[in-house]
Amino acid sequence: MKEKKNELTLMRYMKVEAEIVQIEADDVPVAISNEVSKSQISMLVIGASSKQGDFIR
Repeated sequence: MKEKKNELTLMRYMKVEAEIVQIEADDVPVAISNEVSKSQISMLVIGASSKQGDFIR
């Protein structure tokens, strides 16, 4: 949760209109497509963090 708060703070500072959305689904591509359609998203950015240690599995 702290990471999301930091990202939102950065987006506000950079004057970027964005929202972090977390969804769960068995079929990831379909879930992303549905969310894009439902929310009328005009630009979707997907990527991995450039920092090491952010995601541990």
